Amino acid sequence: MIRRVLIVAGLCAAAVEARGEARPRFYLEVRGVRDASAGVCGKEAQLRAALLAELKKRPEVVTDLGSPPPKAEALEGALKERRLVGYALLLRVVRCGHEVKPPAKGKVYRTLSADVAVALDAEKIPSGQMALAGDGDAQVATEVGEVKDKERKQLLAEALAEATKQAVTKSVQTLSSPPKGGAKGRGKKGRKR
Repeated sequence: MIRRVLIVAGLCAAAVEARGEARPRFYLEVRGVRDASAGVCGKEAQLRAALLAELKKRPEVVTDLGSPPPKAEALEGALKERRLVGYALLLRVVRCGHEVKPPAKGKVYRTLSADVAVALDAEKIPSGQMALAGDGDAQVATEVGEVKDKERKQLLAEALAEATKQAVTKSVQTLSSPPKGGAKGRGKKGRKR
C-alpha cells in the first residue's frame, strides 16, 4: 500500500513538472527599497507592492512562509524543511522620470514619455553573501493634449511594472541556471585528476 502511494505521488509530481509547473525552489524576501529618484516613481510601499506582485506570478518563487514570518534560526529551519533557498532582496530605482516632447512633424499632440530603470540586489539567507543581481528598464509614451498628473503617474507606474518584470525575470533565470564552468581539477566524469 505504501509503495502504491509513493508511486502515485511520484507520478503526480512528474505530471506537474511535465506540464511546466515548477515547484517552489526559492524564498524571496523583500527587505528594502532604495529610490534614487526622490519619490518621483512613487512611495516605498507602492514600489514594494509592484515587486511583490511580480514575484507572486512566478511558480518557482515563494514570498510568504506564514504568519508571523519566522525569524533567524527558525527561518533557516523552515527553508530547509521546505527545501527552499532563501534570498533577501533590495529593489533599487536607478532612474525614474518623465519628459514632454513637442508634437512630431504632422502631429497635433505632444508626447509624454516615462523612463524607469530598476536593479535587484540579493543576498543569501542566512549567510548574507551577495548572490545575484538583475536589472530592467522601460520607456512608455503616449500622446497628450495637456499633461495631467494622473496620466504622468499612470505612465510611470506602467514603466515601473515593466522594468520590475524584466529585473525579476533576469534574477530568477540567474538563480535557476547552473553555475558556469565546473570545479577546478575535475575531468569529464567529475573525478579528481
